[in-house]
Amino acid sequence: MNTMTTIRRTISRIHAVMLMLASLSALAIASAGYVGGVGVYHFLRDNPVGYGGLYQAYLLMVIIALIVWLGATQADALRWHLIGLLAHLPPLTILILLWSTFAALGGVATAVVSLTFHTLWIVVEAIAARSMIKAPAMAAGKRHAAQ
Repeated sequence: MNTMTTIRRTISRIHAVMLMLASLSALAIASAGYVGGVGVYHFLRDNPVGYGGLYQAYLLMVIIALIVWLGATQADALRWHLIGLLAHLPPLTILILLWSTFAALGGVATAVVSLTFHTLWIVVEAIAARSMIKAPAMAAGKRHAAQ
């Protein structure tokens, strides 16, 4: 296994762990808001449908994190980097689309943290995926030059 593969595998595993921790933590915070009316999700006490949506979304992100972890062990991990990247697009876009709503609810600080988290992992996974697309082409070019 070459150094770049080791780096990409490590990135995927760190991403998977961070995604699991963030999703489970967010689910616990949302649950506290729904059950006790406390925290940044205090409004979920009066909005069970909102809580249901967040519950599903956070647990789906945990499943995606497990997929990314398992995919990191495969030789051709490009699709898993892309899945890791794509998983962050829905939360990122809804943050942008509903920014004024988050601001009205006093959740700008939480939204900024979430925006930063999702943007960071989109960039990291894009770099990892790009390196996989570029690396085989470079290797093929070296083989043809040697012939």
